[in-house]
Amino acid sequence: MKKLLLILVALAIATPVFAEITKKTVVDRMEILENGIIQVRFGLVLIEDGEEISRTYHRTSLPPGTNIDSQMIAVNNNLSDMKKETVSTTEIDKIKDHANVSWTATVVKDYQDKQILEKLDI
Repeated sequence: MKKLLLILVALAIATPVFAEITKKTVVDRMEILENGIIQVRFGLVLIEDGEEISRTYHRTSLPPGTNIDSQMIAVNNNLSDMKKETVSTTEIDKIKDHANVSWTATVVKDYQDKQILEKLDI
């Protein structure tokens, strides 16, 4: 019996305890520039046992009138290629909420007009 107990204790000590690792990507920062471009910084977060142990960043910018769904598909494809967690629909909705407020018809038109003038070099 003592031998069995010693074996069980030895197994319990020798058995590695694995930490719970969670990866998530969050909207870390958003800036709306004077011309209406929304700059988004994503935090690529690594959490071990409930504690953040690492945070790196990935960025994108969204000119006024951009199809946010299409842009976020591209961002998520890029994150997947990097073996990072993709941006959730909840986080994407935060970006859409800001765009809906800041991208008025006037802001979109002014931005697009300026882009045309720059291409024409006027």
